[in-house]
Order: sequence, then structure tokens, then C-alpha cells
Amino acid sequence: MTRHAFLRSDGFYRLQSFSDSSMSTVSSTEYLYFSEDGIVQVFRGESHLEHVRTNSEWDSKFIGTGIYKIIDDSISVRYLEIYPAASYCHQLPIKLLEGNILQPKSRHSCRVNPENVTWKDECGPLIFIESDTLPDLDASWYKNQKWFWCSDDEFEKWKE
Repeated sequence: MTRHAFLRSDGFYRLQSFSDSSMSTVSSTEYLYFSEDGIVQVFRGESHLEHVRTNSEWDSKFIGTGIYKIIDDSISVRYLEIYPAASYCHQLPIKLLEGNILQPKSRHSCRVNPENVTWKDECGPLIFIESDTLPDLDASWYKNQKWFWCSDDEFEKWKE
């Protein structure tokens, strides 16, 4: 469990995005893992999640990875996805509602290359799914990149 009573780190949160404001058509399903040290990983669909659950080989570069910060009853999530053809950055503000319901506001995204395109998705509440198998964040491609860290000293300390 994380150090925050309302955010769990012993499983994944399912996030569904909708292609319309009436939230009737699901456009994507992702699974978020919040580590105890402020790192978030985002797995696109069941196939990515299944790789983690079965401990099979997977390329962590193609898993969304970023940071989250908790401020009072809100969580600010920012993460990157890097693919051969395009890279994406996402910002997902989440609000804690009564009954420990985590409700994202609209997710703002941009495709950084080959051209800058921005959009936003409407999102449903996060649904928690407990899991015995969790990602090994130390194996994450992102975490092993010096630019991912806020300071060179923190990166060197982690590498020891």
C-alpha cells in the first residue's frame, strides 16, 4: 500500500476514456500503476497488463511512464509514451470524491512528433483491481534514463 490512505499500490486502476461527451462509447482502456515512490506506469489494454501479470518479457519503453503528485484531495499525473512512429505526453488530473472514488477530469494529450496535435478525452472513474504481480519499476527503460530524474544526484544515488 502507498503512504496515502486513498491511493493503493497493490494493484492497478482501470481508466476508461470516451470518445464523446455523453461517455457512451469507450475509446480506450488503460491500467495505471501508482508506485510508492511517485512513479506511475500506464498499460494500454489487457495485453500489456497480461505481460506484467505473467512476468513475461516486455519492452518497458512502450509502457507509459511518468510521475504523480498528491496535493490534498487531488492527484496530478503526467506521463510519456514513446513509440517508433510518434511520442505522446499526457496530463491527467484526478480528484478524490466521497467514498474513496477517484474521478479523473479530462485527460489532456499531445502527440509530439511527427507533428504537434493536441486533444482531450473524457474519463470515467478509476476502478481498482488488486494484483499479486506488479511491475518491476527498476527495470523500466524510463527510470534508467538520466533525463527522467529531477537531478543528476538522485539518478546516481538510485543507480548505486
